[in-house]
Order: sequence, then C-alpha cells, then structure tokens
Amino acid sequence: MPSGFTTLTERIYHVTEQDQITSPLARQLLHMACHAENIATLVDARRQNGVVLDRWWWSTVAYGWYGGSLAESGISEAVFFEMIDAIWSGQPADIVFLFATPYERDELNRGSVREGYARLVERHGPITVEVPRGTPEETTDFLMSRLGDFGLVE
Repeated sequence: MPSGFTTLTERIYHVTEQDQITSPLARQLLHMACHAENIATLVDARRQNGVVLDRWWWSTVAYGWYGGSLAESGISEAVFFEMIDAIWSGQPADIVFLFATPYERDELNRGSVREGYARLVERHGPITVEVPRGTPEETTDFLMSRLGDFGLVE
C-alpha cells in the first residue's frame, strides 16, 4: 500500500511523504485514514488470492509511536492501538517478515524506530520472522522457505 489504491489515498500519501506536517498526530491520522480507506480492497484481495504487505500496520507504530514523538502529542498508547485495531482487527497477519537491517536511504529507520519494531516482535513473536541480511537471491530463498514453513506456499 505504498501509494494507496484510490485517487484519495494516493493524494494523502503524497501529502504525508512530500509536504511539511508539523503535527505527529496529524501525520499518523492521515496515514491511518489511508489504511481505513484501503482495507476493503485488501479484504477482497485476500479472499481471492493472498496479500503481501510491507510491514502490515507495524510501520505506523514503529515510525509514528516510537520514532515520531506521537506520545508527546497527548494521545495515549492505548488509544493509538485502539485506532489501529479498529482498522485492522479483521485482518490478522499470517506471517510478518521483519527486515532488521535498515534500508540505507531510510534515515528515519534508526534507534527508536528499531526499538519499536523490537517491541512489536515481543508482542507478536509467533508470527514474526526476522530476515537476515543477504543478497537478493538469498533473501528470496529465505522468504520462500519461511512461507513454506507456515504453509502459505507449496
């Protein structure tokens, strides 16, 4: 869902990626609005085939709560997670791949963001698979092997 499925979500994602947004709460509410708007499309796709999402809803928590000073905006962690649950509760993940090595061009994926992912792993350990650093071929082989371990591919 990097750019959404509709004109509306494409526009919102463009704003969150390109425009100056001074409020961490505003940024995350816009981001979650896209999730809410796209969830019906994801439900349909999942029913028909299968879905692979980049970080599921975890990036919202890692970047928004742990790395984005959202706690300082006056919203409690419980309320933040309730909003996420309201959107995603009907769409549990079968497996979450966590690429622990930060993407070189993502300067935000450091310290506090990685700590956020570590806390999510603690909460969702049984479905989490940490992906080791490797070549694209090694990574593909690793991912396919773990998908097979979970019975998601033959």
